[in-house]
Amino acid sequence: MTKLLLALCMLFAFSGGSVAADDGGIPPDSELIQKHRGPPGAPGAPGAPGPRGHRGHKGDEGHHGKEGATGPQGATGETGAAGGTGATGAAGATGATGLPFSQYVMLSSDGSQDPTTPGGQTEVVFDNEGPGPTSGFTLTGSPITTVTVVNAGVYEISFGVCVTSGAPVSFAISVNGGSSTPSSSLEIDSTDTLQARVVLLQLNAGDSLQLILETSPATCTIGTTAGGDVSAYLSITQIG
Repeated sequence: MTKLLLALCMLFAFSGGSVAADDGGIPPDSELIQKHRGPPGAPGAPGAPGPRGHRGHKGDEGHHGKEGATGPQGATGETGAAGGTGATGAAGATGATGLPFSQYVMLSSDGSQDPTTPGGQTEVVFDNEGPGPTSGFTLTGSPITTVTVVNAGVYEISFGVCVTSGAPVSFAISVNGGSSTPSSSLEIDSTDTLQARVVLLQLNAGDSLQLILETSPATCTIGTTAGGDVSAYLSITQIG
């Protein structure tokens, strides 16, 4: 049998690789080979990577995506340099004309006097005038006892008295020779001190003012103290 197979293989080799089955039923060599092929061997190890290929052409730009959500606000940056000075703006409207403070009078006394109530000299007298103009006022008496205002308006009235004996007493502003104005009372409880008060009064043109001893009955002495040079003063200024 072995000899027969060897003879067939030689015949196959000389005949160009194929022999047709003869009438004796001998199968062709391909069938014999298929019947005697062994099982597949194990896979071989992977080969080394091939060289890198050429870069392909750039593809078309894709569509823009939707706008993303707004991110958190960043930290405040440093303050920039100051800009240049802007152009000067237009002038504003002219304000209302103010009152001239030339309408004032200042009176004072440096002597001694003894106002008495009732039945005596109740007005404080002033033998010194100024400094300052008196164009808005009329002064009466010698020494001066009464000040008359020329114009209606609001007046700031400041006065002071130094009582050397007879305290406690009170002084006040009298308008048009009437009783004292309650809001203007100056209470003096101690002696040898110049004490003062400031009041605001709404006056009419022609109103007259006096500084009077308000306490009744009373007698006191007004005078200067050691080192002082004013025993009483009266200042009147129109402010409205």
